[in-house]
Amino acid sequence: MKKINWFEPKINNFNYNILRSTLKNNFISEGRVTSFLEKKIAKFLKIKNVVMTSSGTSALYLALRSLNVSSKDEVILPNITYVATLNAIKLTGAKPVLADVNKNTSLLDLSEVKKKISKKTKAIIFVHISGRAGNLKEILKFAKLKKIKIIEDAAEAFGSKYKNKRIGTLGDLGCFSFTPTKIITSGQGGAVVANNKKLIDQIRSLKDQGRTVKKVGGDDKHELFGGNFKFNDILASVLIPQILKINNYLTKAEKINTYYRKKLQEVKEIEFYEKVEGETCIWTEIKTDKRDKLFNFLLKKNIKCRKIWKPLSSFKVNRIRKKFNNSEIISKKLMWLPSSLSLSSSELNKICRLIKIFFKNKN
Repeated sequence: MKKINWFEPKINNFNYNILRSTLKNNFISEGRVTSFLEKKIAKFLKIKNVVMTSSGTSALYLALRSLNVSSKDEVILPNITYVATLNAIKLTGAKPVLADVNKNTSLLDLSEVKKKISKKTKAIIFVHISGRAGNLKEILKFAKLKKIKIIEDAAEAFGSKYKNKRIGTLGDLGCFSFTPTKIITSGQGGAVVANNKKLIDQIRSLKDQGRTVKKVGGDDKHELFGGNFKFNDILASVLIPQILKINNYLTKAEKINTYYRKKLQEVKEIEFYEKVEGETCIWTEIKTDKRDKLFNFLLKKNIKCRKIWKPLSSFKVNRIRKKFNNSEIISKKLMWLPSSLSLSSSELNKICRLIKIFFKNKN
């Protein structure tokens, strides 16, 4: 049987013209092609400033550094997120403070955030799992009242909207990832976006070994502690043709999500999160008490799904004994169905048919 993967990048029928031009110019570091890409992303997101980075993790790290987050500070993040969010905080030396998620969204819960606020809280990272916004508006309002900065981890939300604005542009800083499981990909890479130019300028220095003045020869000045988190023009050449087609990709992702919801609405054992206008879920989520059995059943049929990440509190390295009830429930029930943009109607129909068969047989 043909294998159906959970997600595959959509880079076939790739336009090589930009890449050929980049290679012909014999400049493959971060230069004018990357700058062109940043402008295209800024225009699409309707935000003033975009800076490309080496990864989504480095984007989060640099966003935190631009806010002067250090070992004296605490940063609140959801207990359900990919470990990169946690690692970015640890890289700054700050203390990560885990908050439980909302059982109806799997996103950060405001009531739990309020329990974790302290005098040391410098920032809150709101993670947009699958491209959803949840109660972001409430958390933004609360953070403003408390004078706490909000970083949107929008790694999975490029192009998704909330209140008519692109996710990632509502907080103080937004961070994106372009790994192969995202709606557009350059293999690796990330971006930080903000309307605050001062923050973006600082990030440009931090990602370039702390270089604050760039001159010819050895007259550069490095007045910040930074590192090498730069993008490059080869990766930019891979990403530009996709950003030019982003609206088509978002439409396809929406169609896949809608198809699953319609075809599986009669299956009582499956729950979908509430569909909010404007949001585009790049991975279709379902919740079911029989998650593991369904996962294994589909795997035997050569259909790969993806279980949600384990709660961060469950990792020994974090040494947290406190229970996070909602996180524990969600981690055992939620999984993503195959969501590649290249999925055909027949493949989607096959997946839904097999899911119905599974629950009809009362496995």
